[in-house]
Amino acid sequence: MAAAVPAYNRPERHRLTSPTSRPDPYRPAPAIPTRFSYAPQADSSIGFDRHIRGVTFAGGRHGSGEGKAITLGWSRDRMDLRFSYIAEQGAIMGMPTGRGGLSLGTGARTLMIEAHRAFMLGETWALDGYASLGLTRISIGPLSLVTNASAIIGCRFGVQARGPAMGGVVSFGVAQPLKIERGAAHIMFASGYDLASRALIFDHAWASLAGERHLAVTASYRGSGMFGAFRAGTMRDFPDGGSRP
Repeated sequence: MAAAVPAYNRPERHRLTSPTSRPDPYRPAPAIPTRFSYAPQADSSIGFDRHIRGVTFAGGRHGSGEGKAITLGWSRDRMDLRFSYIAEQGAIMGMPTGRGGLSLGTGARTLMIEAHRAFMLGETWALDGYASLGLTRISIGPLSLVTNASAIIGCRFGVQARGPAMGGVVSFGVAQPLKIERGAAHIMFASGYDLASRALIFDHAWASLAGERHLAVTASYRGSGMFGAFRAGTMRDFPDGGSRP
């Protein structure tokens, strides 16, 4: 599952600042919208992203997965609120579904709400807070060992402080990437063999899909120089201790 980048931006495509311009500390840093955390294939190079009067349509393919999303947005002052519907085929929350009996499903449908709020910290620094909550339904495949699944509840949240430094904009954040809070899959599997009838004996069980909670600490720098604008950052996950530049 794709980790959520702990910054928030509007659904439009972002443009790099020109070499002669200075980064604006009050402009949200380029990031991945929440809908792409659920379906990153909707942000692939083969696809579309259109913004029409507060409504954004996005879609694309990556490998065997296909994703489409429609988002309704509302903004006021430094607060943004969005409602999204995401449809996936060949993937579930951005992950390939697999094939045959080991397939988790054929796709998924997600309803999601997300909110973002910015606060000023003095005259030059700002604090961004965001959170999202989604409800996902899996489409069960006819040949899969998974015969049923409950609704999957996923969420993400985080905060990020940003301000001017070293001729650019630095940011520091703490976030929980997209995580399944609740959900289970009903699995049917062969548990034995009856010699008399020469038939397999099947059993069934519910398997939890909930993941472990962990935090990601991030730091980044955006600036502009002689050859254009640039950005560098790093992320460290806890408790697994992984580092992602």
